[in-house]
Amino acid sequence: MSTAERTRRLWARITSSELALSLIAVAVGLAAGALILAITSSEPLVAYGAFWQGAFGSRRGLGETFYYGTQLILTGLAVAISFRCGLFNLGAQGQILLGAMGAAWAGYWLPGLPPLIHVTVALLVGSLLGLVWSAIAG
Repeated sequence: MSTAERTRRLWARITSSELALSLIAVAVGLAAGALILAITSSEPLVAYGAFWQGAFGSRRGLGETFYYGTQLILTGLAVAISFRCGLFNLGAQGQILLGAMGAAWAGYWLPGLPPLIHVTVALLVGSLLGLVWSAIAG
């Protein structure tokens, strides 16, 4: 068996695992970022160290990472669901932000409701605002 054949089989075995593909994608992304940083005369290791320290180096940084990460994960999930249904959705981030604004507005400006009804109304208002934005932005 030639070296090329062994390499091809090894690569086929590695890429058959979804975890391996994800790790390869992360490694390629980090390498591409390091290349761009090196071209722009920055030190990639210092930049990645600052990135890590800012995102995970303190309780506040970790909280901010979870805060923004949750929004991006939910938006990605929404886009994945729409793609799975055969729809093309470009306004997902706006939908989630307007939905949150609508829910916050309903929560603040509709006092005196029983808690269960208050939460339900806030969710409905937020959903309707996101729906309206999806009709506009698609």
